[in-house]
Amino acid sequence: MGVSMVKVSSRGQIVIPKDIMKELDVKIGDKLLVVSKNKNILLKKIEMDVFEKSLEDVLEPMWRKAEEKKLTEKDVEKAVKTVREKEAE
Repeated sequence: MGVSMVKVSSRGQIVIPKDIMKELDVKIGDKLLVVSKNKNILLKKIEMDVFEKSLEDVLEPMWRKAEEKKLTEKDVEKAVKTVREKEAE
């Protein structure tokens, strides 16, 4: 397991050390999923075709329910904004 310290740039960017990139077979242009939880950040290398299919499997039931309830994109955006405002309180 590689461990390194990185610095966040003024643009919010970090550089993944070469030894860790090599260890995890991360190449220029690869996609990384960024997850935050409990003040921790996790970077996970993903294969886009697998990720997109998994995401579709997760979202499909929600899309169906939204269509059944005749929700518009604006309805969903409003609901997300409301939840985020409540979480910020």
